[in-house]
Amino acid sequence: MRGGKEDAGFIFMTALLFFYVSITNVSAFVLPKYDFSYVSDVNVTAFADYMVDSNNDGLNDSLRISVELNSSKDGYFIAFSIEDGSNLLTKGMAKNLGSSFANISFDSYLLHSTKFNYSVKIYEGNILKFRKDSIETKEYDNYERGIFLEDVFDYKDGNSIAVNFIVNSTIDIQSDVFVIMKYSGGEIFSYGDADIKKGDNIIKVKFDNESLKRTHYSGNFTIQYAKIAGKLINVSHTTQHYDYKDFAEGPYISNVSDSINNGNLHFSIESYADFSGDYSFEASLYDLYDGLTGSSNWTVQLSNGKNTMELDFNSSAIYSKKSNGPYIADIRLVKNGSVEDEIKNYRTSAYNFTDFIASGLPDLRVSISLSDGYHYGINNLTANVTVINKGEKAFNVFLDVFGNSSAIKEYQPNYLSYLDEGNQNTYSSSSYIFEIINASDFEINAIADINGIVEESNETNNIDSKIIRINKKPQLVPLGNSSVSETGIIKVNLSATDINGDNLDYSINSTLFRKNRSIFEWKTSYLDAGNYTFKATASDGYLNDSVVFYVEVFDAPAIFPDDNSSKFYIKDRNGMRIAWFSNQGNAAIKGSVYESSENNLEADNAFSVKYKSRNIMSVADNGSMHIAGTLHQNLNYLPYNPENQFTIRDSNEGVALYLNSSGSLFMKGNFTQNGIP
Repeated sequence: MRGGKEDAGFIFMTALLFFYVSITNVSAFVLPKYDFSYVSDVNVTAFADYMVDSNNDGLNDSLRISVELNSSKDGYFIAFSIEDGSNLLTKGMAKNLGSSFANISFDSYLLHSTKFNYSVKIYEGNILKFRKDSIETKEYDNYERGIFLEDVFDYKDGNSIAVNFIVNSTIDIQSDVFVIMKYSGGEIFSYGDADIKKGDNIIKVKFDNESLKRTHYSGNFTIQYAKIAGKLINVSHTTQHYDYKDFAEGPYISNVSDSINNGNLHFSIESYADFSGDYSFEASLYDLYDGLTGSSNWTVQLSNGKNTMELDFNSSAIYSKKSNGPYIADIRLVKNGSVEDEIKNYRTSAYNFTDFIASGLPDLRVSISLSDGYHYGINNLTANVTVINKGEKAFNVFLDVFGNSSAIKEYQPNYLSYLDEGNQNTYSSSSYIFEIINASDFEINAIADINGIVEESNETNNIDSKIIRINKKPQLVPLGNSSVSETGIIKVNLSATDINGDNLDYSINSTLFRKNRSIFEWKTSYLDAGNYTFKATASDGYLNDSVVFYVEVFDAPAIFPDDNSSKFYIKDRNGMRIAWFSNQGNAAIKGSVYESSENNLEADNAFSVKYKSRNIMSVADNGSMHIAGTLHQNLNYLPYNPENQFTIRDSNEGVALYLNSSGSLFMKGNFTQNGIP
């Protein structure tokens, strides 16, 4: 059995039913019913449609569309799209040499209406030669309509929830079935295969106890869609009320609450055990930026039935991170090394990290600061060593400073007889400054209370250490000159040496290049012919080295790609195409794309998308595109989110590309720049 986010089950059976309800529609990508008719030197002189019985069973099973052209030469590609309610089907074919006719067939089991609209587009290469939309077919009543949903009902089946889909089929088909059941905290799903026969069928989908237990949900689930035999069927079913506790067979966590207990983060965890014995709870705590604050685990004795455990999380880790709450906790119940249940993303109350300071003890902290000239190759430095106290009064405090520089070696340990009381807002301190002249690479260390005489609330910050390397600038390897024809790619691989072993950042003084670490690529366009001078730089963050190189781009004839899909076009003020977005997840623009950029010149924009009065995407009249976020291409899966500001869907109701409210563009396909759409 294959499962979803939680394990789920799937069963199929056929049965005779005695009642029926209305058929639901298939939901898919919907094109607006606009007419973009276009005729050049190729024209369609006749349109025809008819249904056929391809398997001779007495019932039509295929809708065929035929067109006659005013030309019999080869080289044409003909694309057909048929609209069936909210369902869109597309097919394409190359016209046969020597024939002026073209025919295409659509399987009728994917249809359900009695009348359809279709469109025809003819291409020669990547040039559209003919287009006609909203062509009406004849009416058809008697044909194989495939799968129809007649009813849905759910019930508790042992330790699972069973959902029965009652369908009627006009064909025998081996079908895939995929069902998502949603609840307020997420979703679980089940999928599998079913051998559907002509007539009435019951498809039984099961969601098992482990899937349900880990939802920690009590209420009604919803099933919006089910995919059966290639059809995405609008189910819109709300289940009965279910309580995950009714399905739990093993141990589980039923409730968590939090508070502060003697300066520690305290969890009260209610759980149920199926037998008395040794268990453990594990907790990982994160701040709101997904940084791990700390972790704890507790071994406990649970009795059979309900248990409430009062557990303190180590507060020193919370304070040392200096991150305010609320915090996010993942809490696991473990038996014999196996995770039996888990509460994910539990949100604590909104604490401050200062709520977890241990009271009644000093807190000594040491810091070393150095003048920053060594970053720039200067070898005369000033060192400042400071010890502070943010707690109660501290007595008999020793400070030790040592290292491998002669100036440091001459510096004697210091006895600070007394540091006054301090807190998170005010503190007492002592500082020591000395000069290091003509230094080479060296190390300096400072430790307060090296012998542990002072009892503190936190001893992890009693030491500071610096390793200083006098910086030397990197040496960039010289570059040769390059040449390429328009639409070719200029690739530059920068390389440099650095005596200090620093991480280097590489750059070229032009936005024409896309950067991938030390490799830069410029995909030239049909508008880029000419001679260019660039400067490449390697930097360690302080010192840098640069070289100049030259590029020549030769003129070349323009060719622009076309994915033969349904497209959303953008035109300039003269009616010329400057960009398109397709339902295959591809996009193309006449100019360049600029990421993390907001173009607010409203008068120059042919198209823009706003979020809360702010431009998050715009296509300027010159064909350049600005997005406030970043561009992401060639993604395998894009989830649907109604909060996205701009969405193109594919023919299966999936998301082909979308722009979110931050201005980032996510695409299944490729983004092409600098062409002629």
